[in-house]
Amino acid sequence: MHNFEILNVLEDLLISVQKEKLHPGEDTHLKHLIYLVEGELERIKKKHDIPSYNAKIYSERIAKSFFWVDRDIFSNEDKESAKAITPMDYQYWLMVFLLTHYNELYKGGYSLFEIVDQFVEYHKIHSLTAADIFITDTGVTRCKTNLRFAISSLKEMGLVKLYDKDEKEKSWMLTYLGFFTAASICIDPDKRRPNPLSGSIPDFHVSRYFKIDQWLLERMIKLGEPEYFEIILKFVSQDVLEFHELQKGSEIFREYCEFLNNLGKRKSEQPKQTHEGEEITEFLWQLEVINALNEYMTELSDKFNSDAFVERLLKGKS
Repeated sequence: MHNFEILNVLEDLLISVQKEKLHPGEDTHLKHLIYLVEGELERIKKKHDIPSYNAKIYSERIAKSFFWVDRDIFSNEDKESAKAITPMDYQYWLMVFLLTHYNELYKGGYSLFEIVDQFVEYHKIHSLTAADIFITDTGVTRCKTNLRFAISSLKEMGLVKLYDKDEKEKSWMLTYLGFFTAASICIDPDKRRPNPLSGSIPDFHVSRYFKIDQWLLERMIKLGEPEYFEIILKFVSQDVLEFHELQKGSEIFREYCEFLNNLGKRKSEQPKQTHEGEEITEFLWQLEVINALNEYMTELSDKFNSDAFVERLLKGKS
């Protein structure tokens, strides 16, 4: 097939798919046409060294974004990669998504891969660009890879539940620390990211502390202040249980942040003797056991009403 003939194939394809229902045998013809078109597109891309993009993730914003970048983007993957949303940038928005869609995700029993797909579907209209749907040499879509990295970092920092082979369906859930940090984002967001429920992910790259967005750490430090924790708790009090850990919530945050601060100092002074990941995991495990935080979050999972929480946020009422 010559390149110009692809237009005829596309025309036939469009005529076929305009029907509400295919007649017996027409699906075979349709699959044949799609195969011809995709085969021709692959030859064109190979001839001109044009990269592949995940067209299943479609929005008008993404389509227009091809014209928002420099012309040499197609021959310079590093340049395009710099335009993509980074794993660190996703963290803030992921936490909000996991909290505000809590009931839907928990009751649906979705896998982590399905949750990533839902997040992409939610943000593709206002946030993603061509750089995010780029398909790498390993065959994965950049935004999905970056989202999995973001979730892994949140897990390592104790904001999302560490993987448990006996509780696979809960491996995406927010921890005690993650729940109240995410709630505080919704109630009192970052001034640079002021609309966490409906806004688009900005194109600036956040700074980091260990494997976490620096702003998130600063918010956790603030939650260690009894007066501030009480403000957040007052708003979510209609959706959380009566539990003694609530009364010492600020103490839990303060203890964790002091640990991270000390770990950071030791890391700068004796980098080879500091095992960051292992030490954080061990500390989080002890924090959970001493305070029975997992027990609290297990009970909360059945009673937290994320829809009611979001409704109050939108109404601006406490």
